[in-house]
Formats: sequence, C-alpha cells, structure tokens
Amino acid sequence: MISAFARAALEALQAGFDFLEIHGAHGYLIHQFLSPLTNLREDFYGGDLSGRAKLLLEIVERVRGVWPAERPLLVRLPAGDGAPRGSAAAGDSEPARASHAAHASAATVDSIAAHPSNAARGSAAAGDSAATRASAATRGSRVARSSGVARGSGVARGSGVARGSRVAEMAEVARWCMKGGADLIDVAGGTPVLGEAMVSAREMLEMGELLRGSEPEIPFALGGVTDGIEAEECLAASGATLVSVGRALLANPNWAWAAASELGVAR
Repeated sequence: MISAFARAALEALQAGFDFLEIHGAHGYLIHQFLSPLTNLREDFYGGDLSGRAKLLLEIVERVRGVWPAERPLLVRLPAGDGAPRGSAAAGDSEPARASHAAHASAATVDSIAAHPSNAARGSAAAGDSAATRASAATRGSRVARSSGVARGSGVARGSGVARGSRVAEMAEVARWCMKGGADLIDVAGGTPVLGEAMVSAREMLEMGELLRGSEPEIPFALGGVTDGIEAEECLAASGATLVSVGRALLANPNWAWAAASELGVAR
C-alpha cells in the first residue's frame, strides 16, 4: 500500500502536476490509523501516537523519495477527530473529550490518485476522490466559525468511552511529517467517527497557532472558505500560508472570478 502511494506520486509527476497532497483527514484510511477511536491495532501501527502515525510517516517518506524537492508536498491532517465527541482542544474538560469507542470498517480503503485543481495549474492530491477534491488560492487562514457537517468511519462498539485525537497530538504529527519531507500542512476540520456533528473551527485555529508557534515555524493552510470576502478575512486573521477552497469550487467552477469581483479586483 505504501508503494502504491509512491506510484501515484510518480504518475502525478509524469502528468505534470506542480504539487502533491497526501490526504490524512476526513475519516479516510490514514485518518483511521491516526485516530485512537478507530485504530485498535496491537502491532507497530497502533497503540500510542507514534504507532498510529507510523503508516502516514512511512507514506510521507516514500512519496518524498520520488517527488522532486522543488515541488511542494502537502499533508492534510485533521484538527483532531471532530466535535463534540471526538477531539478536544487543550483546555477542555475530560468529559468533553469523551466519545463512544469505535472500530474501523474493514471495507474502507482509500483510492490513490492525483487530481488537478480548479484554482491553480497542476495541483494534485494522493488518496482522494475526484468528486471531493479541489484546491487552493495562494495565501490564507481561517476565521473562527463552524464549517459544516462531516461523517466519519467506524461503527459503535459497546458503551464505554474513548478519547479521540486531540489538537496537540495532530500538531505533533505535523512536526513529524515536516521532518519526513513535507513542505506544508493542510489543516482540515475534525471528522466525527460516530454520527454527525458540526465541525468546529476552534480546533483548526488552535492547531494553526501551534504550527505557527513551532520552531521552526510550520507553513500551514486552513480550509472551509466559501467566498472571496471570507478568504480575505482569513488572511488577515492569522498567519496561515494559504487558503484552501474545496466545496465552493465544486459548486462554482468560476469561484475565482466571483471572489475577485467580491473584492473589487479587476480581471
């Protein structure tokens, strides 16, 4: 499987893509390894955070080995496991961090492919589906707000409680990814493993602050932007490196033109 990610990277390179993103969020396979709610393995790929992150870090290292140094490699990470029962920010009470235990569905396997962006020539994603991926403007951050509904993977198991991945843990994984060769971390909203819940932007902002405060500072992107005015507000609100635009581009392929008009920018 790790070799398949490397092959996908080579195919993206041959197709002429300018940058690549490894998707480790939104309840897909890599996220299922990262989350203690879905990763119940007892081997080297489970257990503590370093074990749960092992698959992702091996993928990053292998992909970086075939992807040119002059072309950016992004890693999309969740700001925890979602709200209200998955992840929690560092100051939340223990009851607020609890969630029902879960185990991953064995049928969930990511497709591994590269996809062009509607916003810039030659962006690419590895491990994403064509219908769910569109990419970025050139700078960005995110205002503090809720950003939609997402469903994770996994099924209920028993009546116990288990703590999902926390913001600080995902920030640590981000640091490991950077050491392994990543160039930028694309921070995504948490994905609830059980049921549906509004995805909180607070954890995304907190993770961005942790990455910005790292030594050295880690470049990052924040998503969920819906229009040009919001994108500009995001740029002014924090030190993110770029804004990522997904669903809004899927809904409107001419989103960039609309955003320029909203901001009074001449075409």
